[in-house]
Amino acid sequence: MRSKKITRLGFPVNLCIAFLIGFITANNSIDSGVSISDFLIFSLAGGMLLQEILLVQVLSVEENMNYQKRLLKGDVSTRRRLQMLVLPFTLILMLGLAALYASERAFELSSIARVASVSLIFTLGIDPLFGLADRDYLAVFGAAVVYLLIIGSAIKGFGNLVLLFDTVFGDYLSFSLSGVTFCYLILSIRWTYYRLFCFEQIDEPTHVILESLAPVLLILLPSIPDLFKLVQLIYSGS
Repeated sequence: MRSKKITRLGFPVNLCIAFLIGFITANNSIDSGVSISDFLIFSLAGGMLLQEILLVQVLSVEENMNYQKRLLKGDVSTRRRLQMLVLPFTLILMLGLAALYASERAFELSSIARVASVSLIFTLGIDPLFGLADRDYLAVFGAAVVYLLIIGSAIKGFGNLVLLFDTVFGDYLSFSLSGVTFCYLILSIRWTYYRLFCFEQIDEPTHVILESLAPVLLILLPSIPDLFKLVQLIYSGS
């Protein structure tokens, strides 16, 4: 059932946040020589918090309250809602700190801040999956797998997208547009999950194309030759 109370500003809000992050962080990515730099991660975490405030807490306040009542079975309070976020964040943070300790990067303020930011991004990213909690746990697992696959594809495709854009544009635009694409994909997937699972809004074809299909195809664009070879191998065996 489609609700008229849900904002239709998701596309422009997410796109504006993504453009802001992409163009602000481009020079830092060039200077650091890392595609997904610390500054990009910090900015994306801030962008997801801004998305949460604007799209969920302000522009969809009534539907968000209805969702929380359904999720928490009527016992809606700041303490209960924070519990739903603090526990996943803590678990993801502990996993991230363990990964950092086992890596070659020094255990310092900037690296810890990156781990905390990544943990926040993942926590906010999986938050809409709680909208499936009153349904089959298999649905939650399936949605989580799809989400992780999309994130993995975005991370792997970022560097290749920079190289693809670099054949046409300079360094700054290449990193900027790649950052915009990456951030918009993360933001739009989260908002799509929120509308589908939490607000129970049936998607329109235009929403699917603009908010999900287009950024996924763009981030996978450099991998199309490899995908074609894979399909060719499957069909021909050679």
